[in-house]
Amino acid sequence: MRPLYTSFDNSSYQKWGVIGWFPHLTPDQNGIITFKVPDDGQKELNLQLVGASQNGTLFNQNILCTVPN
Repeated sequence: MRPLYTSFDNSSYQKWGVIGWFPHLTPDQNGIITFKVPDDGQKELNLQLVGASQNGTLFNQNILCTVPN
């Protein structure tokens, strides 16, 4: 899912914009989760990971990622 935005250059989007919501990610047999995000020209992404493990452990983690050129 993705909200509709009129601009990707304004400060509100740069600070608080959501580029994707992936509610049903499942790891592969090696425990790796893969997903794609739209290229809106961003140089950094702040990934907010929230969920629960198979044993019910809750997690909430923010990861700052640099987007390669």
